Order: sequence, then structure tokens, then C-alpha cells
Amino acid sequence: GNMISSGELSKLEGMTQLGRCLEINDDMKFYQTFYSDSAGFTIDATANLDDYMFSTRTQGFKVFLRSHDETVMIDQGGYLVAPGTETFIKISAKKAQRLGSHWGTCKNVPSAYSKYGNETHPHYETVRECLQRQRIELYARKCSCLPWYFVSRMQTLEKLSVLDELIEDIKANAGNSTDGSTRNARNSSHLKVQRKQHHRKVRRNQDTVRRQRREAEDRMRRDAEDATSSWWEYSSTGPTTPTSAPPFWSDKSKYNSYTCSYTDLIICEAHIEEEIAKGSISLEGCPEPCEYLEWDAQLASSNFPPSKKYYQQHINNDWYFNGNMTYEEAQENLVRIHIYYDDLKITTNEQVKAYEIHNFIAEFGGTVDLFIGFSFFTVFQLIEIGIAFCVYGYYKRKKTEDVSKE
Repeated sequence: GNMISSGELSKLEGMTQLGRCLEINDDMKFYQTFYSDSAGFTIDATANLDDYMFSTRTQGFKVFLRSHDETVMIDQGGYLVAPGTETFIKISAKKAQRLGSHWGTCKNVPSAYSKYGNETHPHYETVRECLQRQRIELYARKCSCLPWYFVSRMQTLEKLSVLDELIEDIKANAGNSTDGSTRNARNSSHLKVQRKQHHRKVRRNQDTVRRQRREAEDRMRRDAEDATSSWWEYSSTGPTTPTSAPPFWSDKSKYNSYTCSYTDLIICEAHIEEEIAKGSISLEGCPEPCEYLEWDAQLASSNFPPSKKYYQQHINNDWYFNGNMTYEEAQENLVRIHIYYDDLKITTNEQVKAYEIHNFIAEFGGTVDLFIGFSFFTVFQLIEIGIAFCVYGYYKRKKTEDVSKE
């Protein structure tokens, strides 16, 4: 219920495939002290469906459950929360501890793309972060460009060396040309064909699609004039170049030429998915880190606001809505999400060695004793006999030497 300033909000934002996302509780200041659906984290949000682009197929919000130090960039997994609903997400936490080499399959791989950790205290990749890294490397290798959200995040984190390394890989695959104007020429022929097919499909859209596009253009131009929030200028064939530039965009930036446009990214993703389905591209297996958290979640939803009376009494006068929304608009746009723990206990699943040296000694001793009456007391007796035999042999040899000298 506390106000968050724009500066504090910007610290929570992170660029992802879905756009700007809030990465909540990185500092682990939010914690639940007792069991109740009202004791967890609750967020009210509005979807603003009028601002959606005509090409958006899914409406609402995506919720990803993650460790506080995990970076999520790719739209894989997560839970979709539809507008006009109140959703309860009941979670239970599990901590997994795995054995490393020689005994287990876990492996701690330092993450180069994460905003968490450093050289002294690295953050290790989760399975999801490993898949994200492979996807981004596929974009660079197959499409000769990098996703805009990835470029934005790396520049925000000042990890320019990561971008430089990927661009060098693009240059190595495409030849010695470094001019950004020749990037389309470096794209493979199948990508060009798919781009033409995509443009023809857009041109075949009916009057409704054209009208939605014009409305979207008008809204984006107005936003650009008011708050410079519009990123792309739409032509009759789709997005082309930035008008009001993204935060990472700069006329002097050497990364602009290697940033996938909106159209390039859609076509590249479709091409990669097609090759993965055919088996011509395979993602390497991602090892589990040796220690990580995972969650089981149960979702339940109901209409929100539940009634016009509830809306007028409990929502319409709240400071964050200010009465600017009718009840019908609220039913189409508002979302309330509750995230809480089902149990405050954390279940730990620890992988241990099934067989160690002391197990071998115990089993070996028991087996020998069972068959021939051998025990560790017998071992000491054998040692005593061995020492006595060595002493006897020593004195016997010495006596023999003395007799020979005489």
C-alpha cells in the first residue's frame, strides 16, 4: 500500500522478451511471517488493453516464480493472469542440494548474462538461464543479430564485453564486413524469403487490421510527443526504424547495427523453432546447479471486480485509480494477484552419497566374519604375529652372521 517513486520503480524494471517487467524482491525484503492468503504479496494492476498493438494475441500479465537472484528474459513458462480476474497463487518452496562431479550430475556454471553476482561471488546458472543463453547464442549465429531486450539489459548492466564477444562471433560467421548497412545481406536466404512472406501476409490483412494499425500509430505518436515512450514507427509493411529511441539506443552506439528489429526477431524465432522441430538444431543439455530453489504452485481465479457495488466501495476511490475508470472498463482491464506461501516450512531434498568407504569396510568385515570367523581382533593378532616373525628373523640372521665371522 506504499507509494513507489519512479526512481525506485526503475530499479525493479528489467527488459525481457515481453517488454518491461518488474523483478520484485531482489533484495529479499519481502517475507511472509504467518500463513494466510492476505499475508503474502498482493499487487493491483491495469492491463490498459486500448494500448495493445494490433498483433498482440494474448492479453494480461505473465507471472514468473524465480529465485531472488535469477534473471528471466525469455518468455518460457510462467503463469498467465487474464484481465478482469483476481488470482490466488499458493506456493510451496523446495530446496534442492545436489552432488557434483564423481558422485552426481550437478554443475555450477557462472552466468555471464545475469545482473547478480560478480567475479568474487558468481551467480550460477539455473536451467532456465542456461536455456536463455543458448537461445540468444542461436539468434546471433542463425540471424546475425541480437534481441533488443538482451542488448538493453547488457548495456544497463554495463556488461559491454558480453555484447562485444557475441558481435565478434557474428562477424566471424558472416565474414569480415562490419558495416551495419550490410547486415541484411548477411542474413541467410531462407530468412529473406520468410520476411517477404511475412510482409505479403500483412498486406493481405483486412480493413479491420488496417484500422487497428492506424489507431495504434496515432496512440504511439501521441505517447512519443508526451513521454517519448514510442519505440517503433510502423509502415504499411510493419516496423522499420525507431522514432523515439529505446533506452539503449544511441546514434553513436556500435550495437544498433546488430540489434534485431521487431520483424527480424519474429521471423528469426519462427525459423529457429522450425529447425528445432525438424531436429536440425538441438539445444545442449543444461545441468542442474548444485543448490537451487523450486516451487510448486496452485492457481485459483475469480472475476474482479466481483460486482459494481464492490467496485464503487473498494476500488473506484483508491488513490491509484482516482475514479478514471468505469466499472465496465475495470472488468476488462483490472487484475489483482495474491502470491503467498501455503506452508512457511521449506522442504529440503538433499542428494547424498549412497556408498562411502566406511560402508565398504563395515560390509567387508561383516561378510568375512560371517564365512571364516574373521574379525578386527584377528587383524591385531595377525599384526602381532607378523611383528614377532620379523623380530625372530632379524635375530636369527644376525646370529648366523656372527657364527660365520668366527
